[in-house]
Amino acid sequence: MVDMFRAINLCRVSPQTMAKSLFQPFKNRFIRSSPTEEYPDVYVTMDRTRGIKCYEGAKALEDLINTMLKAAHNMAPMQWDECLYRAAHDHSGEMGFAGEYGHETLLGMSMYDRIREHS
Repeated sequence: MVDMFRAINLCRVSPQTMAKSLFQPFKNRFIRSSPTEEYPDVYVTMDRTRGIKCYEGAKALEDLINTMLKAAHNMAPMQWDECLYRAAHDHSGEMGFAGEYGHETLLGMSMYDRIREHS
């Protein structure tokens, strides 16, 4: 959870760095399945044992990077809130245990009720 939080903040604070450090290595793992392909369309796994044919291929990843960088503007980092974390963690545990999903608890508590309960 903390790693995801850090990744989101890196994207908010420095989108260019995020694009280079996270997405570029994935883009470099694509190879062309044939010389006539405009964009590479086979993704080579990290251990280099398999190639996965992708219909979107490197083009989709390139589009994502370009869109992200065009829209990029540095934003303030999010601040960790232990209360929100506990409310979300407890709720997801309850939903998972019950095999349910939703924004309300099994007792009908809203997200705001859960946050107040954990404050």
